Amino acid sequence: MAQVPRIRRAEPSGPATQPRRGIPVVVRLIWHDGSAGEVEALAVAWTATEVEIEWTTPWAQRRRDWIRADQVRRRWPDAEPR
Repeated sequence: MAQVPRIRRAEPSGPATQPRRGIPVVVRLIWHDGSAGEVEALAVAWTATEVEIEWTTPWAQRRRDWIRADQVRRRWPDAEPR
C-alpha cells in the first residue's frame, strides 16, 4: 500500500484567484503529528486566507493541497539561500 502524506489541510473560504502559471513559494507544512518542515512548491490558487499549493511529497508523489496562507512565503529566484 502506498504511503500518503498526512498534512494539516485547509478548505478554501471564498472565491479563488488562479495565476496563469504557478508562483514559486516556500511552504511550512504541518504534519498530522504536529511536526513541521519546509518544502518548495508552487502556489496555483489562493483566497484571502488559504493557498492551494502543488508540491512533491517525500515519496516523490506530486500533489495539490489547500493550506493556510500564513504557512506560505514567496520564493524569489535571485534570493540568497538561507
